[in-house]
Amino acid sequence: MEEKLNIYQKLILARKDFLDAGIKKSGVNRHLEFKYFELSDIVPVATNIFVERGLIDITTFTDDEATLTLVNCDNPSEKIVFTSPMKEVPAITSRDGKSVTNPIQTLGSIETYQRRYLLLVALNIVEDDGFDGSVGNDPEKKTPVKKTSVVAPKDTKPATPEERKEIAKTLTANSDTQPIENEVNTFRNLLTKLINVAPNERQFVADLLAKTDQLKKITSKQIEALTPHIEEKIAKAQQPETEKVDTLAKVEEESQAPTETPVVEVKKPTDDDKAVFKALLTKLVQTNPIHKAYAVDILKKTDKFQNVTYEQLTDWALEIHEKLKGESE
Repeated sequence: MEEKLNIYQKLILARKDFLDAGIKKSGVNRHLEFKYFELSDIVPVATNIFVERGLIDITTFTDDEATLTLVNCDNPSEKIVFTSPMKEVPAITSRDGKSVTNPIQTLGSIETYQRRYLLLVALNIVEDDGFDGSVGNDPEKKTPVKKTSVVAPKDTKPATPEERKEIAKTLTANSDTQPIENEVNTFRNLLTKLINVAPNERQFVADLLAKTDQLKKITSKQIEALTPHIEEKIAKAQQPETEKVDTLAKVEEESQAPTETPVVEVKKPTDDDKAVFKALLTKLVQTNPIHKAYAVDILKKTDKFQNVTYEQLTDWALEIHEKLKGESE
């Protein structure tokens, strides 16, 4: 009979699993030239590790405290609690001093930082510094800065020449300006509106989300270039019915000419596509176990992803994002 581990034994193994995974830091401080772990670096890997080890992490917030409770799934009475005091963070402001985030967005920013710090503590992840990606901005320029309650430790070391070269390479490869959170949220709302008024554009939106890692790797220039294109799609979908009839009549007239039936090629997802979707499905079940039946149904339909199409994955991914959005509201 296999001996069941207690929560402390599971946690130390989970910490070792994360260490052995060799996860690279994707966050880059462009001013002080060092890297740090983004929440997106930690969560997918931690989620898979927790599933393997029989653990689940539950994060809650009050006005005074953020709490991460680690629960032993084999014995739910066993729990380890990690806490962090909540601190007020000023809203992001533009160059002229006007706020560019509403209170809800500011709260979301605070909670995102708290989730990252709590996971760093729970998994015993070592950061080189206590700074985030915005520390080091010139205060005279009044560029947006997200402030935190963490200060730099006295033994903070400057980046080595090798680290500077790696960071410079990263900055060169991503020379376009990274958008602020408000830009991404506005663009996300625009995509949602497009799906609502033109359901036939779901594939376009799904492909865009996949290429930008759910908008985590989109740049300001890309948002600027795509926005007019998406607004045009929305405007066409919202045009008066009389105009739609005229357009349809023209299409019917043009369709009278004989055409060849196109051969529809079923696109197969890559292993990376499947891995990303599996992590998303796992996150849904961990967020609320009520969705377990939904996940099991997908696994049965696809023979554990052996027989699945790219279109199926994108459609289910959109459904899961809506479910996760509903859970967070």
